[in-house]
Amino acid sequence: MKSNYILSALFCAALSAPLTAQAAVPQPNTGFYHAVSYITAATPSATCGAFGIAAGPGSAGSLYYPGPKATGAIFRYESTKSDAVVAQVFSTTPAAGATSWSGTVTEGNEPSPSFPIAFKAKLTYLDTQSFTGVFTLSVVVGANKCTVTENIAFTQTGS
Repeated sequence: MKSNYILSALFCAALSAPLTAQAAVPQPNTGFYHAVSYITAATPSATCGAFGIAAGPGSAGSLYYPGPKATGAIFRYESTKSDAVVAQVFSTTPAAGATSWSGTVTEGNEPSPSFPIAFKAKLTYLDTQSFTGVFTLSVVVGANKCTVTENIAFTQTGS
């Protein structure tokens, strides 16, 4: 009889203990995502303004996400200065569960983007069909550097 009481006490203690393990981070599905962005900072403003970058609504576009630790991620949006489609090609996506992402994205008009931009991002996964990111990009042209902070929301639109 005594052992039943001990097991019952241990069982109750286990149920009442606070949970310290984190829930699994939802991973985005492979596929296409609608992206909406807002530029929260572009500094220094004179240099960034000369590049055509300013705080405020950013370009909406689409992202193809090939899955975790994969190549082929590409963000496309319409240029605000011409009729061209601008592409940002990422070398590799972050590993499953990673909440940070950094590297170099190659940007330019389709079909051949060629301008490298260093970036880092903090990612938040909402569910398997949506996530957000706070991206910091360093645009360097000659001796001029513009640092851009951009919040982007991604919602899956197709596979």
